[in-house]
Order: sequence, then C-alpha cells, then structure tokens
Amino acid sequence: MISFRQESDTLMQDSLAVIKQLQSAQLKEPEELVFHFDTIGWKILAVVLLGLIIVSVYYFIHRYKKNHYRRQAIATVLNIEDNNEFAFKLMLELKKTAIITFGRDKVAMLDGSRWLQFLDKTGDRVEFLKMEEAILNSYYTSRSLERSMSSKARDEAVKWLRTHGR
Repeated sequence: MISFRQESDTLMQDSLAVIKQLQSAQLKEPEELVFHFDTIGWKILAVVLLGLIIVSVYYFIHRYKKNHYRRQAIATVLNIEDNNEFAFKLMLELKKTAIITFGRDKVAMLDGSRWLQFLDKTGDRVEFLKMEEAILNSYYTSRSLERSMSSKARDEAVKWLRTHGR
C-alpha cells in the first residue's frame, strides 16, 4: 500500500508542477488571419461565376429568339375573329407554325383527321380530336363554330403553340 501511495503522491506532485508551469507560461497566440479577396481562390470563383452568368444570359437570349415564331403565332391566334372563317384561319396558323417546326415534308400532306391527330401527338395534352367533327365541319363548310367550341379550339391552339415539341 505504501508503494501505491508513494506513486500517487509523486504523480500528484508532477501534475501540480505541470499545472504551475502552464499557468506561468505565456501562451503563444497565432497571428491574426487577414481576409483578402485578392487570393487566387476568389479570382477563380469570380471567373467561374462570371462564365456561368454569361452562358445563362446567352442561353436565355437564344431561347427567346428561337421561340419568336411561337409568340407571333399565339398573338395571331388570339386575334382571329369568331366568324365563319375562324376554323380555316386557326388551322392555317397552326399549319404555318408546324411547317416551321417540323418541316414541309412532314406537315404539308396532312389534312382532316390526320392533321388533328398530328396536333394531338406533337402537343402536350392537346385534345383537338375531341372537337374533330365540329372543327372539320366548320373548316370545310365555312360555317362558324359555336362560341364555346371556338373558345375551346382557340385554347387548344394556344396550348399546342406553347407546348409542341421539335
């Protein structure tokens, strides 16, 4: 037991000596960190961000110009008067737009039911085939559509113009 006590006392004295030395010693504080934006990392980040901004602006301008024909067609469709030529003018504007988008060889030969199927297939959730009879009757006989039907046809045309794919 004596040896354990002696070791314990020795350990205690050593610990106290170390604590006294630490308390009396001057702590070395690190130098103050200086924050500057002129380091290489910030320059790289600035170049990358500037590049992303330039690419994004180019992309949006390009997309805006590319979709100019859509905006023109939508404006034309919205300005078509509800009269006996409504269906003819509506389908004519859609056909012009489809020729611009898909090419004359795929679109020019389509008429009647096949044309409406093409519109349904190339647009997103467009439903011209549900109005097939009314649209084709009005188109081929130059009779005006009912107001509700012409409104629905105009809405479907605008939806197709906004969503048709390439």
